Amino acid sequence: MVHIKRSYILLGLGVLSNASPLVPRNKLDDLHNAYPGIYWDYAANEKECTIDQYNIIAESLRVTLDLAAFPQGNDRYSESAAWNRFFVKDNGGNYGWHSSELRQDRFLAITNAIKQASEFPREGKRNRKSETREDFKISVRCHELVGLRKCTDDKGKPTHVGAYTSRPGKSPGWSIVFCPKFFSLRYLNEITAGPKRQPSDLTRLDIRSFEYVFVHELMHADIIGTKFHILDMQGNIPGQPDGQYIYGATLCHEYAWRDTRSAPVSVNTLTAYNADNHAWFLINFWFQYKWNWSWDDGKNLRKRELDPAANELDRRADDPKDMILYDPDDKGTENQGDPGPLPNCGKEDGVDYCSYVGEDYDDYLVDRTKPFTSKGGCELSKFCWSTFGAYALDPKCICKCKGQITPLRDPRCAGYEGSLPDPPLRGHLNGP
Repeated sequence: MVHIKRSYILLGLGVLSNASPLVPRNKLDDLHNAYPGIYWDYAANEKECTIDQYNIIAESLRVTLDLAAFPQGNDRYSESAAWNRFFVKDNGGNYGWHSSELRQDRFLAITNAIKQASEFPREGKRNRKSETREDFKISVRCHELVGLRKCTDDKGKPTHVGAYTSRPGKSPGWSIVFCPKFFSLRYLNEITAGPKRQPSDLTRLDIRSFEYVFVHELMHADIIGTKFHILDMQGNIPGQPDGQYIYGATLCHEYAWRDTRSAPVSVNTLTAYNADNHAWFLINFWFQYKWNWSWDDGKNLRKRELDPAANELDRRADDPKDMILYDPDDKGTENQGDPGPLPNCGKEDGVDYCSYVGEDYDDYLVDRTKPFTSKGGCELSKFCWSTFGAYALDPKCICKCKGQITPLRDPRCAGYEGSLPDPPLRGHLNGP
């Protein structure tokens, strides 16, 4: 049964009723404007999705962005029980996240992926001249792409696949296809409004939500600005068959903690490449606050989780017959190289941060050396791509509208990275 709350409001735009055979053009335009990183036309076509399916995709995206943005409001998210469970807290020794350039790069790659997933659908491509092109967006769809069959078997019967993400080639740009199994899930807010659960309940099948699937699939879409392609990893865990997909709360947890079981104790940096570790961290972090789970940033959590007999997570495997997201066409092995530094990321006052990318990372590395177009059609200088430190606008950022230097406070200049000085300063930053 699909659970749909008819009272939900999509950004104040209203949920469409079953009486509408097609999505009204004004509603579709509102969604395109609200989410310029998403291409909605397929989902709004009655030959592609039903009105109920369209409403579920639109509402679950709204909450998915809240889900991905949630940890960014807390500088200590990497000390949380959620991070410890699915990435492992830094032990401060020779094998922690900040103990080498490779580990640091992979740590920042996780931070960056979460940052970009939380912003790309709402911000879209940084160069606004291209914002209407489908190949610079992520299409959301309910029907299989031509030449692919993952949602149904040869007889047309629905499979256990919840969704999958397709690279450009099968379609003009990136696409997320939501299969029939996806629409049998529930909204995250429905789950948190229900009976309070405990960390051991993360393996329950009824705790999986539309938003969990959505954020997992966003991680696969390189166009959001990830440094490397985030995969459905096949990895090795002692006591488990080699080469299995690292999917589900149990295996993601076991994979993260794999290298803590024997000396030298180390974080498993390969979790940076696995989409489901990102998704479960975000889900765990959400529940941690909504259900007031223990933050527990001390050694007690680590000691408990090192003890298999007292592990907070149920050690039984998640039931793969319920729903699967791992994709044989998007699998990755443990043979992953050093991603290298992320020029959009850094550290200020002990806090790691990343600036918005807004496109494929390789394109970003080229484009960040050039001016780009603001949301209002003005020209922003190359210094507007990234923040100066964690939050501040780079003082060298300049906006020109119709060839004239324009104060950045002008709404036409929106699209630069960072915050304007407060109180306002005179000059091109935000003065008169």
